[in-house]
Amino acid sequence: MSRSISFERPSPGSFRNRWLARLTVLLFGLLVLAIGGLLISEWRAAARLNRELASIRSDGLPVDDESMARWFTASTSTEGTAAWAEAIRLTMNSPIPVAHFDQIPYVGTYESPPLIRSAEDWPQEPLVADYLNWMSPAIEQMHLANRYPKPVWQPIEFRGFFTQFDKVIAAHALARLMLLEVEHALAHGDADRALRGLDSLGGVAEAFDWQFCLVVDLIHRALVGVHHNMVLQSMSTGLWDEGHLDQLVKLIGPAGDWEARWEKVIAGERGMMLALLSSPDLSEQINSFGSEFEPLSQLLRFPSQRESLLRGYESLLAIGNGPLRDLRDRADAAERLVFHRNPNGPRGFSWFQLTQMSIMSVFPATQAYAEAIQRSENDRRLAQTGLSIKRFQLRNGRWPTSLRELDPPGRSDPTGPVGPEFDTRRTLSGEWFGYEVDGDQAWLWGAKWRDSKVAPNRPDLEDSEDQNSRKWALIR
Repeated sequence: MSRSISFERPSPGSFRNRWLARLTVLLFGLLVLAIGGLLISEWRAAARLNRELASIRSDGLPVDDESMARWFTASTSTEGTAAWAEAIRLTMNSPIPVAHFDQIPYVGTYESPPLIRSAEDWPQEPLVADYLNWMSPAIEQMHLANRYPKPVWQPIEFRGFFTQFDKVIAAHALARLMLLEVEHALAHGDADRALRGLDSLGGVAEAFDWQFCLVVDLIHRALVGVHHNMVLQSMSTGLWDEGHLDQLVKLIGPAGDWEARWEKVIAGERGMMLALLSSPDLSEQINSFGSEFEPLSQLLRFPSQRESLLRGYESLLAIGNGPLRDLRDRADAAERLVFHRNPNGPRGFSWFQLTQMSIMSVFPATQAYAEAIQRSENDRRLAQTGLSIKRFQLRNGRWPTSLRELDPPGRSDPTGPVGPEFDTRRTLSGEWFGYEVDGDQAWLWGAKWRDSKVAPNRPDLEDSEDQNSRKWALIR
């Protein structure tokens, strides 16, 4: 009896199941490899990050709130702390009467004319005199505080990017009061009182020159700017003699070490960023920027993202290396490099978009900061040039025919060439400041803020937009 052997043909469904199982195993294996690779990559990034943080700490630079507080204390003086705190208290606790708010400049809403008037031509002068008499304790306290070493320490609770700057913001109130004091002194022709006020006005800027983040240093830049501007405006009174000019030159001072300032401010910004990342409530702080930033609170926990941030800050620190005239261009180039921006490239999602989002959420606006530093130096040069013009007129009995007749203040070799980088008669870009003799007075003006170019014509005092678009002086 013969037996037949039969073979069952596998069903199509069984064949598919076997291949699906193999594919699933393959995909799972690839997923395990990818996760393993990611973990190894993050582990290596964490090791590099820790080494970098150790290097920053060894340099004495801040990496968290505690080290930021120590860094701030080491760079300030406590001798004048109580004196400046009292000046703030006296100023802030003596508000201007509401009924007079619109009649007093600087501390109120009244806008002064472009030129400083004499007391006889100032209708609100009696009201201003009464107010300044009422505020005399605060004014005298500022003069007293100005004697102490600066910058001055004040109590600050550092909380990363959420640190409160109430003391440095209050410095604006001190400056506004001192501006009113100076203008009132100039209106009465009281040179000694005006010089004392200008000294203390500059002292306010120096006292709060803390240099630990962009916001604080921009406030300092603004305080320095109003000081320089008041020196320029004071020249329309014809009050200064050569002795006064010597004092004013010292008050304006030479160009500061902007490279060291840049390095310190960016190091402080980096320290505040690191304090944010080490905060136990990182998610809550990031989410306070807006609901659209919520995913970043998780993204910023990855060591690779934190390492990217540190690399970005390294590129920002390098912006300070080079001539001041190119600072803004270097800041723009660095921001493009950090954020992978290519104006000619394709739009839409990029491979680096997540990293860009994390970097941009905690990165400082260095381009605007660079512009502020350049503008401040141009304003300083303009003020020094105005003082040189007046000194020339006092010594020669005439106005210089052009700025080329002046020796740049601080020039060590009067016979040698002077490049635009160091010539205080020109802007950082090399343009000569605007200058024009008008009978028994002279006009001086700087570059317009909009395009950083020096206009060919002097400011039009009938056009508020034109006169407010640049710094200028009428010298008598």
